[in-house]
Amino acid sequence: MEIRHAQLLQELKVGKLRNAYLLTGENQYIKEEIVSKITSLCIKPEFKDLDMNTLYGEEVGEFLIEKLYTIPMGSKKRLCIIKNAQKLPESYKKKIIDYLKKPSQNSILIMLTIQNSEFRIQNSEGLTICKCWNLRVSELHEWIIEFVQTKKSNIDKTAVELLIDLFGRDLSLLSTEIEKLVHLSRITKKDIIDMKCVGKEKSVFELTDSLGNKDYDGAARALKSLIEWNEKPERILAIIENHFSTLLKVKKHVLTKEVMNGQVQDKISKQIKHPAFVIRKCISQARNYTYEEIVDILSFFYNIDREVKSGIYDRDFLLEETLFNFHRLFGGGGQESNLPSVG
Repeated sequence: MEIRHAQLLQELKVGKLRNAYLLTGENQYIKEEIVSKITSLCIKPEFKDLDMNTLYGEEVGEFLIEKLYTIPMGSKKRLCIIKNAQKLPESYKKKIIDYLKKPSQNSILIMLTIQNSEFRIQNSEGLTICKCWNLRVSELHEWIIEFVQTKKSNIDKTAVELLIDLFGRDLSLLSTEIEKLVHLSRITKKDIIDMKCVGKEKSVFELTDSLGNKDYDGAARALKSLIEWNEKPERILAIIENHFSTLLKVKKHVLTKEVMNGQVQDKISKQIKHPAFVIRKCISQARNYTYEEIVDILSFFYNIDREVKSGIYDRDFLLEETLFNFHRLFGGGGQESNLPSVG
């Protein structure tokens, strides 16, 4: 059966456990949260080495099924975790199917796939499948509020919106930054602006806004600041790519005058799942590019991602090369780049 992650977390909150789970999707934070909660319900810390087994799909041995039928030494249940489950051989999937027909009541099986990897088990009766996708904006609002409340604090709506604008949908990053503020009884927008780390995130805003406005010099200054903050090159590239993906989504709406109407902006906000104040800014920036230009930029990023993963280029070198290409796209004509050194 399939279950949403919110429902699964609610079940775990009241101590309800199932025999076997398959966690898929791109949201690694939610997967880790689910595994952590199941572990805390099943395993006594002093028996972790004896009652918990973590394996990888490409390395699963014949003893896994035997382990699942083994009574735990001191914990409530034995826990077997298979990471990279998409790499399980078909022959072993059949063994798991057979196991699910008559699972042990003393063990729990958790299988995890990486990101959006394809993974299917036929006749998966007895298997609880949870697709851990990135949260929608409305869900993200709720998640932030609930996370803050679990820390015995509260947060203003404007502060929630600013957190999303600053840190996007990365729950790991959001949780880290919120932890810095939960000593306050109520978190306000001003508290976030005053937060020490905002200097770096302010540079993120300056980078995306400068690129959106075709201000190459401003983008170069923001990039220099991010490098001084030791920001990872792959995150800088991802920030730029995500921004232009959003610009592409709003581009088709900016050709009509009615888009400046607040109600229409709210409608666009709901369609592409971004806060309205972000959409207003993106509408203005999208007018600086043709549809074809944005598509070309995103195609450029696709090639970068492929080259990094294939090991053709060093990531730091590609960051500098990327901004050089933006300089050309902004009308620099391939002139010598003023980019700060990335290494």
